[in-house]
Amino acid sequence: MSAGPVGAPGSAKRLLLRILVSVSLLAVLLESTMRLRYFGLDSFNYAVVDSFVGIRYSDIVQPSSDPERPYELKPNLDTYFKLKRFRTSSQGLRDKEYSIAKPDRVFRIAVVGASYVMGSGVDAEDTFHSVLEDQLNRDRAPARFELMNFGVGGYTADQVLAQVKTKVLSYHPDLLLVGSGAAVYRRGGLTPLRRSFPADYPFFRSYLGLAAGSWLRDRARRGSPAAAERSPSDSFATPELIEHTMAGLASIARTAPAKVCLAFLEHRVDGRRLGSEIASSAGAYGLFFIDASEPFRRQPQVDMCAHPLDCHPSARAHRIFAAAILDALETNDLLPHDERDRAP
Repeated sequence: MSAGPVGAPGSAKRLLLRILVSVSLLAVLLESTMRLRYFGLDSFNYAVVDSFVGIRYSDIVQPSSDPERPYELKPNLDTYFKLKRFRTSSQGLRDKEYSIAKPDRVFRIAVVGASYVMGSGVDAEDTFHSVLEDQLNRDRAPARFELMNFGVGGYTADQVLAQVKTKVLSYHPDLLLVGSGAAVYRRGGLTPLRRSFPADYPFFRSYLGLAAGSWLRDRARRGSPAAAERSPSDSFATPELIEHTMAGLASIARTAPAKVCLAFLEHRVDGRRLGSEIASSAGAYGLFFIDASEPFRRQPQVDMCAHPLDCHPSARAHRIFAAAILDALETNDLLPHDERDRAP
């Protein structure tokens, strides 16, 4: 009788173990590669990677005393958000310190909105209003300009309007620049507190899994013409909501000493329909409208997202916003010309 191959069961176990070890090492290598792609040298920096969350999961907000705004930015922050250094002033603005009383001989522009204005995913100096402030003070010296960043990520149109009424106007701006992307025009409010949501720890996510899921969704979208043509803004705005927002801005424009200007900020080409609807409604209410999304329709959508997993506008997109807004402000005579034109 044959005894069979000696040690065959042990050899099979060793082969299976080698396969498992090889697969595990390959998975670790691929995961490390994806982390390096998404986060570079900060891939294994817990504090930085853990900042890659939505604002509702973050530690940069606190409850607001205004019942119409569920939260606001915490003052005196020096932390990270969306992988970027995130600092706030003593007034809770992602900006440098400003006095509430406007200095003499300064033209002050209050910039309000949600995450595009706040600058999610870019450094503070790369936001469109910082770029615009630097250019105005450089090119129009000795004139002095202040562009104050009142942006708070996640705000809806109603919450932006509430902030204007309860906070912004007390800084006595000469011009109120309301900047908004498609996501601002959505229904409903947001609950800010982290405990209201499942815990989210980005450092412990599988970015290999996220990349695979993103690839599969992209393939499915390309295979479905209807899905490829659908705009994310379709799920946000309705004509009634847009009209409600324009009516609120028009009410502020009638009573506020500052001029009111609405800028549509959308770097994704699928925002075209919404931009046209907002422009039409703004015109009906006599509001000055800037379509800062228009330049993006003339060029490829390259490097316009701040991160492969988060399509907030990149620093390059913010520079394009700044150029479009400056051109519109100058063309329509909304900036002071000389010493006599500036507000006292």
